Amino acid sequence: MKEVALVIIFNHNYTANIKPLTLLYGNRFKNIFFVIPFYNGNLPNVINVFEKSCFFQGYISSALNQIKKEGFKYYLIIGDDVFLNPSIEETNFKNFFNVNEDTAFIPGPFLLSDPSQTRPSRPYAPYWNSIADAQKFDVIQFGFQSEKYLPSKSEAKMLLNRHGFDFSYKIPRRMFFPKPMIRFKEGIRHNLQGIKLLLKNIPNLVYPKPLKYPLIGSYSDVIVISAKHQENFISYSGAFAALNLFVELALPTSIAFAYPKIVSEIDTKYKGETYWYYSHNECEKKYKKSLLYLTENFPIDTLYVHPIKLSKWK
Repeated sequence: MKEVALVIIFNHNYTANIKPLTLLYGNRFKNIFFVIPFYNGNLPNVINVFEKSCFFQGYISSALNQIKKEGFKYYLIIGDDVFLNPSIEETNFKNFFNVNEDTAFIPGPFLLSDPSQTRPSRPYAPYWNSIADAQKFDVIQFGFQSEKYLPSKSEAKMLLNRHGFDFSYKIPRRMFFPKPMIRFKEGIRHNLQGIKLLLKNIPNLVYPKPLKYPLIGSYSDVIVISAKHQENFISYSGAFAALNLFVELALPTSIAFAYPKIVSEIDTKYKGETYWYYSHNECEKKYKKSLLYLTENFPIDTLYVHPIKLSKWK
């Protein structure tokens, strides 16, 4: 079997990134696939998909279903704006991500009821916008036989529990309070948005709507999975795409269902360096919007930096 496929996910049809990404990773990985929505070119290593980017777990299921016949042991899957540690290559990636055939890596899986979480993007932590997506989600939807492709509620809860997630359908009220309520350093606009968010969540402050199906969350722009359990993962992830579940709920839950063990950044020597939409300028300032400078000054204990918008960097 071949060791690993590097699978690069494009949220949008921006084919100009193919060339710089090939230059960036071509000497480190023999097998690179680009997964691009609505692609109309003829490159053999580009996989065409048609789902929405907010459900890009469907991109991944479609891509793996096509390339699994090539016999890869592992898939290292990243967004096209993720910049991997320059030392990571196909001969050593397992050491960086601490994976084996029975494990899957995802940066930081969490319970939706955990107020200590600060990512994914949470400018009004502990509130996370996708809690609302989880509250609305139901596996019972017209036109889809979810019972054929997803675990029952009791099975799903058991599968999460085996990873140490003591899942509860209840979301505590504290998840809907920005803390602190007023942040004087952030300015008027930020605080007004926080107040609007609080008002929007009044129903959840009175009685938080419970979840209908066991789910966990995680930042999901970097994952590593093995072929050993890929069939279940492809099915679960594809089912969640068909049901329009947001990707940062769908991917971690699919991984938890499919793999005996989850590895995250707390289990590795290396951590990710992430910048949310309100702090992109910090990343650009730190690394001077220069790919060469970033490569030469890449933090030694860092797995990846995200996001690096290749069209804006030199």
